Amino acid sequence: MIKEEEVVDFISLVVVLLLFILSFSYITMPSKPIISRLPRSFLVGLSISMIIFGFQTVSISGALSALIGIGSIHLFLEWGGVVIALLFFSLATFATQHRPWDKNIRHHGARGAKHAIANCLVPGYLAFMAFSSTQPELFTLAYVASFAAATADTISGELGQVYGRKTIMITTLKPTRPGMNGGVTLEGTILGIISAFIIGLTASIFSLIPLSKVWIVVIAGGIVGNFTDSILGAVFENRKIITNEHVNFACTLVSALTAMWLA
Repeated sequence: MIKEEEVVDFISLVVVLLLFILSFSYITMPSKPIISRLPRSFLVGLSISMIIFGFQTVSISGALSALIGIGSIHLFLEWGGVVIALLFFSLATFATQHRPWDKNIRHHGARGAKHAIANCLVPGYLAFMAFSSTQPELFTLAYVASFAAATADTISGELGQVYGRKTIMITTLKPTRPGMNGGVTLEGTILGIISAFIIGLTASIFSLIPLSKVWIVVIAGGIVGNFTDSILGAVFENRKIITNEHVNFACTLVSALTAMWLA
């Protein structure tokens, strides 16, 4: 049975996508064979969404979001872009479900459309710009960095709760409880940086970015984006001013802008 929250999540996704499409309705697309690639990209998105839904890692709205998101990324960045998105999803899923001994640490349920919007709206926009703009290399680098930030944030937060020996609040540097918004650990931070490097290196292997640009992905995603998430969580999310989804969106956006600046 579809829950009311699932319906709301999916409607919110559709609204965002409609706004996204309308905002670019007056842009002249370059003469690229986009129409002929639509059926193949749709099949790619459909196949992947069915697989991840079968593993019960996403809800119905999450699966529909994957259909739209993965299909769009394949349309604009081909398989290289899809691999980066799937690598983020795989690492994030592993991190949120990795509980080797501590059963008291909360277990996340299936992800829905709101999670897709928070983590993938910025990368989706950047994939579109990489396809349609005159600076595809710049926007592709930002695309990779934004997913690196989303990955580093999840890895450092989730695995930091498991392996971190001391959690401190990023704004005060005082000890705090594991899992608290704005709480960071040395172990989690290092793992987050490593995950950003994995994203960047994979992007280089699939010829999305040159190997010489991987350091930008690590700094923008693994450090700047990750710490942006922690600071916003400590200052605003703990006070109920914004939600975790807003924080995740800002994390990917700041990372992308940082990568473009460093490039």
